[in-house]
Amino acid sequence: MTELLTSRRRVLATSLHGIERRVAALDAYASQVAAADARYAEVREIERLAVGSDELLDLLARTSSPAPRRTTRRSPRSTR
Repeated sequence: MTELLTSRRRVLATSLHGIERRVAALDAYASQVAAADARYAEVREIERLAVGSDELLDLLARTSSPAPRRTTRRSPRSTR
């Protein structure tokens, strides 16, 4: 009877060890998925912020440069 229980405990310990390894692998996988999801969210946010940036840069370029000088010609004074 003792041999049977010892054998059974060995089988259960081996099975438990296999389950623990699988749980650890799933935990590692979940961490990798969470990190990838966070990076994907960052990329999506950058893409969202980048939409329309060309128009903003054009507006900035147009409005931040000094105003062009006006060159006005003086008309010759008429003599009367």
